[in-house]
Amino acid sequence: MSREVRMINSAKSLESMRDLGIDEETGVGECSDNSIDAGATKIRIHIGKSPEGNLSMIFADNGKGIPEEIPNRPDVEHTVQHVLRFGGKISHMGRNNPIGRFGYGLSQSVLCLSDRAVVYSKCAGSSIRTCYYDLDELRNSDAKLPDEEVLESIPAEHCPPDWNLEDSGTVVCFLNLDRGGYKLASNLARKLDRELGRIYRRYIASGLEITITTSGGDSFEVQARDPICQLPFSMEVKKFGIMPVHATCSFRFDGKDLPKLPEIIDPKTGTHAIIRIRMVKFDVEKVWKALGVKKTTGTPKNRRELTNWGFSGKGRGFSVMRNGRELDHKTTLGCYTDSSMYNYFRGEIEFPAVLDDYFNVQNIKGRFNLNPSLKASIRNRCANVVKNIANEATSQLRALEFIDKSTLDEEDLETEKLTEKIRNVVKRKQISREEHDAKKKDLQQRKESVISQVKTETSKKVADAEHLLSMAKSGGDKAEIDSAEDSLKDAKEEQSAAVSAIRKRFEIPAFCRKWVKPLRDGVLYAVEDYQDEIWVTINSESAFFQSLYERASQHTDQAALLDLIIFAIAYTEVDSNNSAEMVNFWRNVKQNLSMLTYLFSNMVRLEDKPPEDVGSDLSEYE
Repeated sequence: MSREVRMINSAKSLESMRDLGIDEETGVGECSDNSIDAGATKIRIHIGKSPEGNLSMIFADNGKGIPEEIPNRPDVEHTVQHVLRFGGKISHMGRNNPIGRFGYGLSQSVLCLSDRAVVYSKCAGSSIRTCYYDLDELRNSDAKLPDEEVLESIPAEHCPPDWNLEDSGTVVCFLNLDRGGYKLASNLARKLDRELGRIYRRYIASGLEITITTSGGDSFEVQARDPICQLPFSMEVKKFGIMPVHATCSFRFDGKDLPKLPEIIDPKTGTHAIIRIRMVKFDVEKVWKALGVKKTTGTPKNRRELTNWGFSGKGRGFSVMRNGRELDHKTTLGCYTDSSMYNYFRGEIEFPAVLDDYFNVQNIKGRFNLNPSLKASIRNRCANVVKNIANEATSQLRALEFIDKSTLDEEDLETEKLTEKIRNVVKRKQISREEHDAKKKDLQQRKESVISQVKTETSKKVADAEHLLSMAKSGGDKAEIDSAEDSLKDAKEEQSAAVSAIRKRFEIPAFCRKWVKPLRDGVLYAVEDYQDEIWVTINSESAFFQSLYERASQHTDQAALLDLIIFAIAYTEVDSNNSAEMVNFWRNVKQNLSMLTYLFSNMVRLEDKPPEDVGSDLSEYE
C-alpha cells in the first residue's frame, strides 16, 4: 500500500496558497524551467477552452522525463506524485547549471492557476506515469494527493494537436484556468510568445524550439528577443542590427573587489564568483528609421511601434540573468530614477546560482531583492555610465525632433493654415510703420535661423556618412563601400528634403506657427510676436504636454483643437501687452496657468489603457 502524500501540510492552507500572485506567464515559465533542466529541445504549449468556459492549457516537452527515483530519498516512492507536492524538487543528473531551485514551481503554478491539473511523464525505456490534482478532492481529504498510476498512452484530449510523445518527455495539463487573467486564447498566446522569447532567448538561440498553438488555429514559433540587441538572429538584431556595447563592468567575490562581502567560490567553475554587467545605448536614428517613426508625437502607429519594441517604460532598464534565464527586465537596479529619458538605455546583469542569496532569489524566480551592499556597489560603478547614455540619447533625440518639428506633418500644417483665416477677423494692436518694418526684419532673420539650424543638424549626418565612406574605401571592401555610398546618398537626400520642407512651410501663409521643444521654468508655452505672425512654442517637458498633449497628438482632431486653444491664449497675451501693467498681469497669468495645468495633469494621471482582452501588442502600450 502506498504511503499517504499530501500536496501541502494542511487543507486549510490551500486557499491562502492560491493567492500567491502567479499568473499564466509565470506558471508557463516554471514549467519551461523544468523542461530545460530535463534537457528538452522542444516545448509545445496549446491553449484551449475548458467545459466551464475558462481557458485550459497543455504544456508538453521532449525532455528526459521525471526521474523514476531520487538518489538518497528512499521515502519518495512515486516521483510524478512527488513533483505535485510543495517543495517536491527533483534534480536532473548531469545538468551543470540548473534553473530550478526550490521545487515549488510546478505545484504552486497548478494550484494558483487551475482547480484541476494532471501530469504525465515518461523516461526512456519506461512506461508513462501519471498523477493529478483536484482542488475539491484536496479540500475533502486534508490535501492528500491521489496515488500515481501507470498508463500505456496519454488520452488524446490531454495532448497538444499533432504532438507525439517521443522516447521520453513530460506533459502538464492545466484543465481549467479558473484563476487565469485571460479570456481569449489568442491574447494569452501572443503574450507568451513575447515573454518566452525574451526570458529564454539564450536557450532559443542555442536550439530550443518553443511552439504555441491555440484551439482557434493560432500558431507561434517563439523567436529570441534580446533587449540589449546583441544576440545574433534575435528579433531586435534582425530589426536594428547589433548595437555597440557602451560599457562593461564586473564584480568579483574575492574579498577585495567587494570588501563588504565575503569571498565566494563558484562550484561550477572552481573560481571566484563573478557578476557581469553590459550597458548599451540604442542608436535613436537607427531605431526611428527601422520603425518608420517621424516624431514622438506622431501617429498612433509611430508611438505604438516604439512601445512594442520596448522604447518606453515597458522595456527600458536592466535585464537580470541567472544561469542564462532572465529573472526580470526593465529594472533600475537603483542606478537611476525611472523616466522617459532612459528609453534608449538597456543593460544586462548576469550572475551564477551560487550568488542566489545575494539576489534573494525567491521560489517564484521573477522575484528577487538585491543585497543592500551589492546594490550600492552596482550603483557606484554604473550610475554615471547610465546617465551618460541617457544624456547622449536625449541629445540625439532632440536633434532629430528639431528637424521633424521644424517641418511638421501635413495635419499640423493644416492647423497653421487654418489660423490664416482669422487674420482679418481679429484686430491687431496698431504699431508704427517703423516698428512693423523692424518686426518683419526680425521675423525674416528668425526664419533664416531655423533654416540654418536644420542645415547644421542634417550636415552632421552627411559628415558622418562621408567619414564612413572614407573608412570603407581605405579598407577596400566593395560591399562596405557600396553600403557607405548608399548611406551618404540617403543622408544628402534627407538633408535636401529637410531644408526644402522648412522652406515650403515658411512659404505657406499662417497667422500662428507652432513649435515644440523643452522650455525652462515649467511654463506651458512661450510666445514670440512678430506682428504678421505669432510663434508659439509648446513646452515638451511640461506635465500638461506629457500627460495630455502628447496623447492627444495621436488624434488629428484633438491635437488641432488643443493647438487652436493655445494659439488663442497666446494671441490674447501678446495683443494685450500694451502697457507695463498688462505685461506684469500676463506674467502672473502664465505662472498660474502653468502651475494649475501641472497640478491638474498630475491629479488626473491619464492612462492609455487598452480595452479588456486586446492583443499583446496593445497590452504593451505605455
